[in-house]
Amino acid sequence: MTDNVIKAENAAVKAIETAFINAGWSDGWGLTDDEVRAAPSPLFYRNETPAVASEARATVDGQTHSVYCIYNIIETKPNHAGNRPSNFDVTVALTFYYDDPFLFFSDEKESPFGKFAEVLMNELADGLWTISSEGESPVPATEDGQTYTNRKILFVKNNF
Repeated sequence: MTDNVIKAENAAVKAIETAFINAGWSDGWGLTDDEVRAAPSPLFYRNETPAVASEARATVDGQTHSVYCIYNIIETKPNHAGNRPSNFDVTVALTFYYDDPFLFFSDEKESPFGKFAEVLMNELADGLWTISSEGESPVPATEDGQTYTNRKILFVKNNF
């Protein structure tokens, strides 16, 4: 059974990373520190980020912002058939960090960064992921607690 759990989780990681890449995001782990600081698009990471991630600034249509996402598997539950696991529901948390609370807000003056979230949500929906949100909140961005960034958590679940 453990082998099947690991295979399901690996399939989920591959599917999530493919959705990010298809949506125009860059894999932060594949970049040097200098490339992270001058990333052409928002970044994603698995489980954690290096310290340089908070220095990442992407410029789109003349606007420069800090935005990245950390994803991690939070639950893998077996579905049984004939007293054996037949497949697994894998839930992944997508935690977005960004410097402007209106970065993904959609209205007549839509941010050019909104397309990255929209395309990602479409990629996930096309891959049959169910999406739910925990909401958003400000979090300290530095140890002194003086500078804040914004955090939005989405949960996505799929069957493998």
